[in-house]
Amino acid sequence: MKIVFINPYISNDKSYPDYPPIGILSMSSLLKEAGYSVFFLDAQFEQLSVDQISAKIKKIVPDLIGITINVVQAKSALVYINELKKIFPSIPLVIGGPFVTGFGKETFDHIKEADFAVQGEGEEAIVNLVNHLDGRFALEDIDNLIYKNNGQIITNPLKRIFDINALPLPDYDLIKDHINLYTPPHPSIAQPSMHIMCSRGCPFKCQFCSSPTIWGRKVIYRNVESVIEEVDLLISKFGVKEIFFQDDTLNARKKWFFELCHQLIETKLNEKAYFKCPFRVNKKILSRELLQIAKKANFWMIFYGVENGNQAMLQSMNKGIKIRDIKRAFDLSKQVGIKTFASFMVGNIGETEETYRDSINLMKEIKSDYGGFAFAIPFPGSELYNVALSKRHIEINDFVSEFTTDRCIVRTDKLDSKRIQELTMQANQLMVDKN
Repeated sequence: MKIVFINPYISNDKSYPDYPPIGILSMSSLLKEAGYSVFFLDAQFEQLSVDQISAKIKKIVPDLIGITINVVQAKSALVYINELKKIFPSIPLVIGGPFVTGFGKETFDHIKEADFAVQGEGEEAIVNLVNHLDGRFALEDIDNLIYKNNGQIITNPLKRIFDINALPLPDYDLIKDHINLYTPPHPSIAQPSMHIMCSRGCPFKCQFCSSPTIWGRKVIYRNVESVIEEVDLLISKFGVKEIFFQDDTLNARKKWFFELCHQLIETKLNEKAYFKCPFRVNKKILSRELLQIAKKANFWMIFYGVENGNQAMLQSMNKGIKIRDIKRAFDLSKQVGIKTFASFMVGNIGETEETYRDSINLMKEIKSDYGGFAFAIPFPGSELYNVALSKRHIEINDFVSEFTTDRCIVRTDKLDSKRIQELTMQANQLMVDKN
């Protein structure tokens, strides 16, 4: 059987900063191990129209079409899905990704033409779905699957994959012909640049984050040896020069991170590529020694989620950090010689002109090397979404047809969405002027 995965179009700019969807690459590896053929059409990278996608699908003649969807891609994904089902009505179509996980069974209220949806982790579900289409697995036994049955939406149990070390490495051969052409998010020190994930889950409870809906709060780590194998593969086979460890919090388990750094140094992979990653600022998990070993392992930049400069706002957001810890993290990083990225948000629950000014003042004080402000987005599945929805602070009715990345869609008690967007733009200009 043949499966075609599609990464939907996001922007008409081919250089739009984006890495390939690692979930698709991971599912491809498992499908190939099961004896199936996999094809990947990256509509964003290749700037493929629906007609071009259709022409490629006609040549492949797949038994299943899979489309990954996040909130940003939802509008274009819906166009693809509706058109592809008209052209290929007999080919089953499955959707997955953060959009599906956030909305659950309500996904089919927004995207009616899909036949199946997978929430949460998709590797085992997609293999079992293909096995079902091949007559070898019962639909009701596929964990994480949502499907239609006689007009009813059936939601199977949502389960996590606890032995992620049993999963094969992502199938980078799917993108081998253009892996060097992906545009990494700013800042990037060397290209080709690629991202990997060492863990799944986050133990923290940030109100604005939908990660716990996708992965859960229990953090599951890969063996360091597996991560080293993947890093070596990307460097030696594909010529990657920079790797972004795109975990929620790479320093959540200090002992594990120390071992990773030691292995990068021992294998001399730190001499062949640059690394960057996200850290939490919490004193309990961030130390001078941790930053020093990261520096030695060639981590050139740390991404810190600062979010806000007002302590009451941080508490309201369930961020679980102190302003003093933020200042300490940036001071230590500078002392060790690692570049920093400070990420701020504007428009979370409780935001006012005063709390915004606190963020500006903190931004000026910590003097990060890079940074940015983003207006809050109430991602489906996040607590921010639930609270904003209950307060009627979300200013669109449909995340598929109305959501765009260039317009704020949430308000607070004191700030309307237009003002939040204005403040975000002002803050980013101040960030540019500062740097």
